[in-house]
Amino acid sequence: MSSKKSSRRGLSKELSKIHHRDDETTSLTINEFLNRLIKIEKHEDKMITSMVRLIESTERLNKRLENLTWVMLILTAITFVISIPNTVATILGIPRISDVATFEIVLLLIVFSAIVPLLLVFYPRWLMARWWSKLREETIKD
Repeated sequence: MSSKKSSRRGLSKELSKIHHRDDETTSLTINEFLNRLIKIEKHEDKMITSMVRLIESTERLNKRLENLTWVMLILTAITFVISIPNTVATILGIPRISDVATFEIVLLLIVFSAIVPLLLVFYPRWLMARWWSKLREETIKD
């Protein structure tokens, strides 16, 4: 019986050692797992921060592009308004044409050629609507 008691004691000591090792292994495994989770969280935090910065820079770029678009629209309108009267003045400045046309006619044509592009730039819908309605009336009559 004493051998059974000693073997039980030995077995119980072995089991407690194994149990103790299992606790250490489990705690190491849990610590490793938690460390990995912390690293993943830090990485995700960096990724989210990068995404937020990217979105902010994209918004700034979009705002700049919008401003540039407005500048280009204004410059195009100015070019459109100036180029047509300039072309008319150039054509009327040809010596044979300027000999035939009087100063008043040349001035009237240049002013008219400046008013039409101004109307097209500042009131395009109104002019297009009037032109479109006349065009539709003519096609319906035909």
